Amino acid sequence: MRSLFGNRRRAAEAPGGAEDAAPSERCTVQVRVLEARGLMPMDTGAFFGVGAADPYLVLQLGDRTHKTKKQKGTLEPVWEEEFSFRGVGEGQQLVVRCFDWDRFTSDDPMGQVVIPTLEMAGVPQWCALQPMAGCDQPRGELRLACHAMFPPDTAAALKVAMHRKKQQAAQALREREEREAAAAAAAAAADDDDDDDDASVQLTDAQLQAQR
Repeated sequence: MRSLFGNRRRAAEAPGGAEDAAPSERCTVQVRVLEARGLMPMDTGAFFGVGAADPYLVLQLGDRTHKTKKQKGTLEPVWEEEFSFRGVGEGQQLVVRCFDWDRFTSDDPMGQVVIPTLEMAGVPQWCALQPMAGCDQPRGELRLACHAMFPPDTAAALKVAMHRKKQQAAQALREREEREAAAAAAAAAADDDDDDDDASVQLTDAQLQAQR
């Protein structure tokens, strides 16, 4: 018995033992569900028209779940809803699954997004839907803002802060690229209008000469 307790004590006092092992940091996670775009049409046919969906989201983090309201007849839903999860470990992941609501049959899966807790920096992000059970080829993106609030001055809080800087830089780059693409499209449209005007002027001159 003395040898057994002695071994336990030496293990606890050794580096990496029971007394040195730091427990996993716990935090509160706040999730803002903003919107989605480019979702796959799920309701098609003569009754539904060209195709739409009635999307809603199910958020799962550990053994806790939340669900958004369903948005009727749209592929560009806007939710603007907020949820919170408490006592979340730094190694956990948020799973957000998208479904199409059906009145008479089971709801159809449309894809999912998985976000690790340490990457939840509070910056709104467009997240492409990934395959899930029952949906091999999803389409569209979800816009989410997830924030893992760890105790300050902890290793987990530092990692979240580092991800925030990366996400802010990536967001600024994406917004700049979108502005440049929009400007290029506007310039191309203006050039097309100028070409149409030139063609109209040339046609008018030709008509005048024909009349002479």
